[in-house]
Amino acid sequence: MTDNQLIDIILLDLYDKSNPAGASLKMGILEPRNLNPDKEQINRVLTKLKSGLVDQKESIVANDPRLVITDRGIEIIEKFGDYSSFLESEQKDQIKETRQSKVNVILKIISTLGIIWGAVFTILTFMKDSKIERLETQNKTLAEQVDSLKKEIKTRANNKQSQSSASSPLDHDTVKR
Repeated sequence: MTDNQLIDIILLDLYDKSNPAGASLKMGILEPRNLNPDKEQINRVLTKLKSGLVDQKESIVANDPRLVITDRGIEIIEKFGDYSSFLESEQKDQIKETRQSKVNVILKIISTLGIIWGAVFTILTFMKDSKIERLETQNKTLAEQVDSLKKEIKTRANNKQSQSSASSPLDHDTVKR
């Protein structure tokens, strides 16, 4: 018999008897059921029981503690039916808490990655916009230089034409003769 099975038997017996004076462990609970656990198992079981499930009272008989179920022990029996079901429920709750904790960690990681991605995207967009502005400025500067060169070419062309017009009447007179 496992420790938890023995705890179930003791708690259920104390709950069913509902005796405010409690019951002796050996003579009142174990012997009527022909149960004879060894001292080590009894000590382990009593340690678990005394962690809030039962109170140990003074007993007239040596080495046979008198046990009284506590409000917590009554609550466990009424809510879960026995100690083993209570432990299963506790384990399920721990698994849920562990899962929820893992989900929270994953969500934090995803959020952090989202923030990092947003920052990187913002920086890349800024760099792209800066590059576009720089290229537009260079394009504008080149366009101004091209316009300036066009004006200079026109000015030179006009100057050449003026110079050739000024010398052309002489040539024109010469042609007429």
